[in-house]
Formats: sequence, structure tokens, C-alpha cells
Amino acid sequence: AALAKSLGALQHIERLELRLGNNGLEPEGAMTIVQAVGNVKTLKDLTLCLQSNGLDGECAEALAGAVRAMAALERVQLGLRMNGMGAAGRDELEELEEELQARKHPVEVTLSM
Repeated sequence: AALAKSLGALQHIERLELRLGNNGLEPEGAMTIVQAVGNVKTLKDLTLCLQSNGLDGECAEALAGAVRAMAALERVQLGLRMNGMGAAGRDELEELEEELQARKHPVEVTLSM
């Protein structure tokens, strides 16, 4: 919670790399992180690895929505293997990947699910 609160206060950073694999994050913990990352307005380069945590379908959809809203984004790397997001969450993130790559200024996307 403290980490998410700190992230939420950083509204104007260009590069964020957050690797929280194998941490036992429950869905609500993962959602708090996703919401905090979504608050950063000027993010150009995002690396977010939440592998082997409790990321569920709702978190995956929220993450896709947050990343979609990032207008300055140039590069995004999402490592989300071994989570419980289900087929709907994976579909949402694959759609996000296609949308980002089709932007007027395409975004470099690396997605591992």
C-alpha cells in the first residue's frame, strides 16, 4: 500500500520500471498498483512485471484501460505470466497491444502472458 501511495504521488515522470514478480500480491494489491501507475500523466516508458501474483481479469482490464489513457507512451513492457487473469483479461491486453501499435506514433509493446 505504501508503494502504491508513493507511486500515486509521482504524476510527472517519464520512465517507470516496476518488477514485483513472485510477491504474493492479491488482486486488490495488484489493482492498487495498476491504479497508481495509471495516475502518472507524462509516462513515456513503462515496464511493469507482475508475474506470479494475484492479477485477475478485472486487474488486467483496468491495466489495459490505464495504459490506453497514457497519451505520451512510447514503449511499454508488461510481464504478466502465471497470473489468474483468465481468457477475457488476456484478450483485453492483446487488443491493447494492437491498438498501441496502430497509433499515429506507434508504441513499442512487449507483452508476456
